[in-house]
Order: sequence, then structure tokens, then C-alpha cells
Amino acid sequence: MTLLLDFPPRREMALPADQKWPPPNIVFIAKNRRKIIKENFVEGAPDIVVEILSPSNWPVDRGKKARVYAQARVREYWIVAPEVETIELFEQRTGVYALVGKYGVGGTVRSEVLAGLKIKVKDVRHVY
Repeated sequence: MTLLLDFPPRREMALPADQKWPPPNIVFIAKNRRKIIKENFVEGAPDIVVEILSPSNWPVDRGKKARVYAQARVREYWIVAPEVETIELFEQRTGVYALVGKYGVGGTVRSEVLAGLKIKVKDVRHVY
């Protein structure tokens, strides 16, 4: 059994970088690790983080946040770019991310961390 969170109360994440970060758009935390979920924040690294890019946040999501997530050992990092209809999937490799794939409208993203999770890029819609 798994637990999927989307931060409706906008929980912050307390990561080893010694500061709290604004929450990602979507996270996945395995049920056996749910003890890291506190009332107002998540204390530690989720298993999967998904960021949805916008014109104002893409430099932070691709740069600073990506480095912090990698150093904190977030196992998978997804970057969804609705304006260009792509999803990039990165995998944790000893403190840095390696690009697993960049998927366009005809592609399907398959998680290495959450067995059975697959998302067709064409089915993703930006709803902000």
C-alpha cells in the first residue's frame, strides 16, 4: 500500500540542506516512511517529487531545488513543462540526478520508484 500526497495544506519540506523549502507541486511518500509527515511539514526526503514549471519558477525548479532534492536523496524528480508538453524524469545517483528520459506528447513516463505508475504526457493538463 502506498500514500500519495499533494500538499493541499501547503506543507513545507525540511530537508538536510538546513532550511525549509516551499512545497513541491506533488510528492509521493511510501507508506512505510509516513513517519516523516508532520502536521505542517515533511521532515526528510519524499520518494518522488514533481514540480510543474511556470515562467516564473523554472530557474529555481531546474537549479537550486533540483540540487537540494538530489543532495537530500529524493529518489525521483519529475519536471513537468506544460507549455512545451514534456515531462523529464530524473533518477537519484549518489547525490546528483541523471536524466532517465525526456518525454513528449506521444510518450509515457514510467516511474522506477513506484511500480505501476505510468503517465501519458498527452493526459497531463496544466490547471493553475
